Amino acid sequence: MPAGVTFFWDDSILRVAAVEAYKLSVAEAAGVARAEAPWNHIKASISPSPDGIRVGAPDAALAEGGAKAHEIEKSGVTKFPDGGFATGPIQHPGFQGTPFMRTAAEAWPELYNTAARATFPKG
Repeated sequence: MPAGVTFFWDDSILRVAAVEAYKLSVAEAAGVARAEAPWNHIKASISPSPDGIRVGAPDAALAEGGAKAHEIEKSGVTKFPDGGFATGPIQHPGFQGTPFMRTAAEAWPELYNTAARATFPKG
């Protein structure tokens, strides 16, 4: 370059494209999480946010990680979905979790790459 010439790199187009690719990919990843979530109220609570994926259900971590067998202390009568009843402590058998957020997190890098290819300027 000739002396006295100043060169400025304007990466604003790339920054805007990266933000758009992020938004698109997080929305897609939230869709993956919704598809994999085990319970309808958790599916309904999943949404993309500026910071990632928001899950509003208070028991989402339980659905993700599962629960070991445990005793539930109850007073009074408990009615079960099958019509049965129990009184006193109840032995819960536990359950295996459904890693819906892990699945979404594992899918995200490829979702971002796909969105970036669509949003970054061709040149």
